[in-house]
Amino acid sequence: MQLRSRLGLPHQPYPGRFFNICMMENQFELLKQRAEQGDAAAQWDLALYYCEHPDEGRPYDWIDWARKAAEQGLSEAEVCVGNFCEEHLDEPQAVIWYKRAAEHGYTLGDYYLGLCYKEGRGGLPLDLKQAERCFLRASNYVEAAYEYYECYRIRTGNDDETEEESEQAIRLLAQSANGGYAPAQYTLGRLYESFNDYEEARTYLEAAAKQGYAAAVEYLCAVYAQQCMDAGDFKTALKYLKKGIKKDVIGICTYMCGDFWEHNYGDLLPWDDNRPNRSPRIAIATHWYSCSCIRGYEPALQQVKRCFLIENQVEPTTEHIAAVGSSLKNGSLLLIYKSIRTIYYDGHPDW
Repeated sequence: MQLRSRLGLPHQPYPGRFFNICMMENQFELLKQRAEQGDAAAQWDLALYYCEHPDEGRPYDWIDWARKAAEQGLSEAEVCVGNFCEEHLDEPQAVIWYKRAAEHGYTLGDYYLGLCYKEGRGGLPLDLKQAERCFLRASNYVEAAYEYYECYRIRTGNDDETEEESEQAIRLLAQSANGGYAPAQYTLGRLYESFNDYEEARTYLEAAAKQGYAAAVEYLCAVYAQQCMDAGDFKTALKYLKKGIKKDVIGICTYMCGDFWEHNYGDLLPWDDNRPNRSPRIAIATHWYSCSCIRGYEPALQQVKRCFLIENQVEPTTEHIAAVGSSLKNGSLLLIYKSIRTIYYDGHPDW
């Protein structure tokens, strides 16, 4: 099933000639005989069969037959063998197979080749422009269309090279999102939001969240929590934040938890700072801000610095915050983050 999914094949039993042949035992033997005689299509069908029925052969029968088909130029098999090499940490060999598949016109090979160029793997240089070319050729796949946009965004930053390139990148992002790819739906939703089109933004963000995409779930929880806080409904806001931190990938809900602990909105967090062996509430806020910072949420670092000064009884002026920055590297943030369970969860386990 994993092989079929990775190759973009149907999740139902392989349609067409294979199961028409293999439903009867003697016809399966005929297929096997054809494969042994060098029929590439039969070799590939046999690889798929052994992959989905591992109990009927030896553990690596499926990849043996896939390799035989790949060596004869069957593109699906070439990508399959490339995937196998990559999973077994032979990325340079995987690149060779992806290139062969791409040269044979199989766009899934272009997709995997694009990933290697994007990340500089398998002996290839990190080349975003070349990755874009690969993803463009493979843009019939929703994943490739999304990766094209991501490469373009990383390469150009906020400076669009040309209007034509920008329009193409956004068009492919929309194509991927409308094709049901959750990362693209989330990204397009945030893009609509940046242009103040909140209705379209919500449509795409909710579509991604319904698929369980963590970033979308967390972000929407933060949005709903903020709306509740603006309305003074701190209890419901806290419920959204508790849900959001379970999907903590972008750091926004953990940031808001830090803010909640620092200010104790609605007096919902009973916490006696003077109780023995209990950290003050500002320390708990620091832990949440640190967690958010490690997730890459940029506003959190300023709050970590400010809380650090308050804990050490130093006035958090702009000058003091700037001065303390050099002492708060990622290593110290990680130590703060790792200690959050013992300091926070053990003392307040009902979250």
